[in-house]
Amino acid sequence: MRDAAAIEAELRREVRGEVAFDPATRALYSTAACIYRLPPLGVVAPLDGDDVRATVGVCRAHGVAITPRGAGSGLAGQALGDGVVLDFTIHMNRLLSVADDHVWVQPGLVCDELNAALAPQGRWFPPDPSSSSYCSLGGMIANNSAGSHSVKYGTVIDYVEELDVVLADGSVARLRSYELDSPAWQRLVSQETSEAHIHRDTRLIIERHPNLIRDHQPRTAKNSAGYRLERVIEGGALNLSKLICGSEGTLAIVLAARLRIAPRPAARREALLHFPDLASAGRAILEVLPFGPSAVEIHEHHAVDVIRAGRPELADLLPRPGESQLHVEFDGATEAEAADALARMRRRVCDELRLAARCVEPASEAETRRLWAIRKATLPLLYRQPGPKRVASFIEDVTVAPDQLPALIEGLQDIFGRHGVQAAIYGHAAQGNLHVRPLLDLHDPAEVARMRAVADEVFDLTIALGGTTSGEHGDGMARTEYLARLYGPLQLIFGAVKRTFDPENLLNPGKKVPDPRRAFSLTSHLRYDADYRSRPLAQRLQWPEGGAAAEAERCHGCATCRTLPASVTRMCPVFKALGIEEASPRAKANLLREIAAGRLAGAQAARCLARVADLCLLCESCKADCPSGVNVPKLMLEAKARVAAEAGPSGSGRALAWLEGASRLLTPLAPLANAANRLGATRWLLEKLTGLDRRAPIPPIARRPLRRRIRPWAQQSAIRSPQSAIVYFPDTFTELSDPTVGEALVRLLDAAGIRVIVPPVRGCGILAMCYGDVVAAQRTIRHNLDALRQYASEGLDILLTEPTAYLCLREGWADFVPDDAARDVAAHAHDALGYLLGLRTSGRLKLDLRKVPLTLAFHVPCHARAAGIGAAAPKLLAGVPGLRIVPVDEGCCGLAGSAGMRREKYDLSMKIGARLFARVRSEEFHGALTECSACRLQLEHGAGKPCYHPLHILAASALGFPLLS
Repeated sequence: MRDAAAIEAELRREVRGEVAFDPATRALYSTAACIYRLPPLGVVAPLDGDDVRATVGVCRAHGVAITPRGAGSGLAGQALGDGVVLDFTIHMNRLLSVADDHVWVQPGLVCDELNAALAPQGRWFPPDPSSSSYCSLGGMIANNSAGSHSVKYGTVIDYVEELDVVLADGSVARLRSYELDSPAWQRLVSQETSEAHIHRDTRLIIERHPNLIRDHQPRTAKNSAGYRLERVIEGGALNLSKLICGSEGTLAIVLAARLRIAPRPAARREALLHFPDLASAGRAILEVLPFGPSAVEIHEHHAVDVIRAGRPELADLLPRPGESQLHVEFDGATEAEAADALARMRRRVCDELRLAARCVEPASEAETRRLWAIRKATLPLLYRQPGPKRVASFIEDVTVAPDQLPALIEGLQDIFGRHGVQAAIYGHAAQGNLHVRPLLDLHDPAEVARMRAVADEVFDLTIALGGTTSGEHGDGMARTEYLARLYGPLQLIFGAVKRTFDPENLLNPGKKVPDPRRAFSLTSHLRYDADYRSRPLAQRLQWPEGGAAAEAERCHGCATCRTLPASVTRMCPVFKALGIEEASPRAKANLLREIAAGRLAGAQAARCLARVADLCLLCESCKADCPSGVNVPKLMLEAKARVAAEAGPSGSGRALAWLEGASRLLTPLAPLANAANRLGATRWLLEKLTGLDRRAPIPPIARRPLRRRIRPWAQQSAIRSPQSAIVYFPDTFTELSDPTVGEALVRLLDAAGIRVIVPPVRGCGILAMCYGDVVAAQRTIRHNLDALRQYASEGLDILLTEPTAYLCLREGWADFVPDDAARDVAAHAHDALGYLLGLRTSGRLKLDLRKVPLTLAFHVPCHARAAGIGAAAPKLLAGVPGLRIVPVDEGCCGLAGSAGMRREKYDLSMKIGARLFARVRSEEFHGALTECSACRLQLEHGAGKPCYHPLHILAASALGFPLLS
């Protein structure tokens, strides 16, 4: 019996990085992007190699297993273990050095971060899995990852040159190429060290069994199944770093890697080919290969049907029902080189052989992006299937030689037909690597049995065609049991290699080589096992059938929410800043699922929930970008409501609500209040009393609030019609701090002959919602609904200039108040900028625009993105003379409404916004442009330049409003 407390205490003494054995951390690391669940004993985030060695030493002394982990994006369960998990992404994530032809990296560095650093030199690390924006290089080495371009550029094993590793006994070794029997080899193997031992014995094993190793290899160009023994000795040299590639942390723990890099191709050209039948597509693949494509992707007709149903705007590019498609790409040093290769391929496949029914070549960047959208659409659409059948990854990586691809696809279709399973088939056709995605309900034991039957038949088919059970995703818990079928007696040699490196079976045991003590199999340790029962959660918000628990179950754990580049996805700004698993959106879903299952309960559950809920700023970026469409923000609103109900509203929440009321009272004393707010002593006192950080920006109080400024043009009630009047819902910031935004809207609408009604509404309720005060939120929402319901019932449009308020009216209110009026108001709520753009386009709003000589960085707020708005501003301002708008996509500003004003969140908010601030501070810009009041406040604070609402600019140009500098 392991003494967890003693192991934790010893690790805390020996390790300088974080050590966590608490229930929340164990729950968060119990799953990954797979169908499995296995809680670890604890988690260590090592600072450096010394921490890794110390962890191995403690675990070895206690007989505890060690599982290295990157982003947790593996699909086969290889990142799960029942011992201590080592998370390398938190600290050991640096690019150590760069040379002309290679780099040294730590294992926690994300692939796209490496390539971003190499881009100015025109170099790159070519393996490019679809998860490149969040997967770690250590994980890529562990899986021998590849990607779309592996037909031309190979897999990770082709780029790993040397590895610094910790061995199972805690010693450190550098695994590199040694010419056999050279002086360097002789010096190495003459020593009595673990490093010498593994080199001597591995050579002996390989040289004793050359025929067995050769004859039992799959006939494929890529392979991640088993150990790559055939790559260890090449050209008279032995390099054990090749053996570590694809070994899933079962032989050694990587500390640093020397990776070969290559010149980045300067040009790419591509085409989409449609085929009437599978045989034509299969033959075309073989005809395309001699022209040297950089990628060839296939979608058989079921996958095409998924795209057609889910993305109808792409239908004009897709094959007809029943047809399949190939996406072919060529790259080169010049546009002419890439275009010539594509043209020669097209002449052969389309003109001479007439295999393709249609060839679509993009004529512009926009059309190229549409082709890429087709290529990337399948998996997110499958992830968003409503259930109960969901995507299950277990046969998603079968690979055969390209000439066997039609036979494999036809066999798969036959298997699925006989078992009554729906599945989409697509993948990297140039190397016969298919990503096969069946839909199954793994809550149902009958469906689990069907998964087993399908897997047995699919892997038997693949092996009979000379293929491999995994081309690039690895074995893990899902496929290790099938290695004996794939490799036959060679699997016994894998066991000998494992014992050579890890005689005590401590390094990620049960993967690659079966471990009878753990009995991992395809259907063991499932996330939804036979004991799983989802219990209804105590809910304070409105949910559809299944409730919050069902929403949490929709998370596949794919790890997309751990993406670092903001240009790829805005989510999750807190994770981008902190880099810890519990900050990721999937962590929130995982924890709520554990609570719903009863695995965390009582005070323990409350503490865990409060901890992860505090790391959510409710920016809603994850709702916009989650491939599975999980509404994590609503889950967190529910969690914050539960925390507040049990512990009471937070002091900061009460303080901010108080400040809103105080601002209304202080309007007559605005100059005095604003002057006091600039005094250090006032801010010090305010911080002590309310918890609002003295450094944080606090909205000023307008001397003349909005309703006083717009009396000549607006009214509180009137005889109205949908054609001649609209309703304006002013947010609190516009009402009390910057009424010029609302005044500009009212004046512009007046110019179009539209009267504006401003009902007696309060704020949108976002503060109470975010701080979990459900009663206060409902009170505000019901007050506002009473003020708006009559207008909505009469068909009047309700305009909003604040994205947060728009999001609340469109979606948030109905989550808190079960009232038909909430849905009616939502249906009539409109973004004011989009409304004005419509008036301009129709010719109803005619403006004489003056020159505004500014270059502004345009920032789309997180809530605007989540609400699907934000595109109107540049179009609305396109005709302003002298104005130049430059979109910047550097992520969230960090303020998140009011969260960044809190003492405990101010530094985090500034860290989140740092890249955006730096971009706006550049000499290129006079200031910034954004719709969100909180973003404007934060950008002016962080970048030190003025930030305008788009209506400020339009009113300055059309109406002569002064612009503050």
